[in-house]
Amino acid sequence: MSGELRAGGEAVVRAMLRRQGVTILKVKKLKTAGGKSIKEKDIAIFTRQLATMMKSGVPLLQAFDIVGPGHCLPCLLPAFHWWRH
Repeated sequence: MSGELRAGGEAVVRAMLRRQGVTILKVKKLKTAGGKSIKEKDIAIFTRQLATMMKSGVPLLQAFDIVGPGHCLPCLLPAFHWWRH
């Protein structure tokens, strides 16, 4: 089994998994999408798309599922995955 877990460090991840009864074979730190900042224009586009979905009656979480993956900024994807879970 493999997966991702957001935590303060490798030791914290190991402790969390141990408490869940998971046998750990390997833990590695994922590289983040550094250097790319979110611009005001990107936020404006995203919120406009989200508002359109909400006005049409789409529930908030479904709107995130629709708008989020189609958004052009890969640095926003972890936030959408977080909202989903």
